[in-house]
Amino acid sequence: MKQSMFLLSLLLSLSLTDCKKGSDAPTSLPDINISWTAVDSGLTTTNVRAIAVSGANLFAGTTGGIFLSTNNGTSWSQITAGLTNTNVNAIAASGPNLFAVTFGGGVFVSSNN
Repeated sequence: MKQSMFLLSLLLSLSLTDCKKGSDAPTSLPDINISWTAVDSGLTTTNVRAIAVSGANLFAGTTGGIFLSTNNGTSWSQITAGLTNTNVNAIAASGPNLFAVTFGGGVFVSSNN
């Protein structure tokens, strides 16, 4: 994790340094015409802090717990059984396991995802 953060920091630093050089750095981003649509039906809060994908399952970690969508975010169901703290800061999927890091509550794992 520390190594990944270091590499990300280094890449960001190099990118910013290149942008400061001027001559070959882009002056603006291209217009890609991306549009966004809210897919938050069923979420009890839209304060989403993390997202993870495991197969066809999409997980959202929020200040109100973890939510599962099996239809690309069209609808969400809360899945917080066993969490003693539902203020989720990060989630990660690894094989059949889903890990949740909570604010002040520690790390939790669910193996039936």
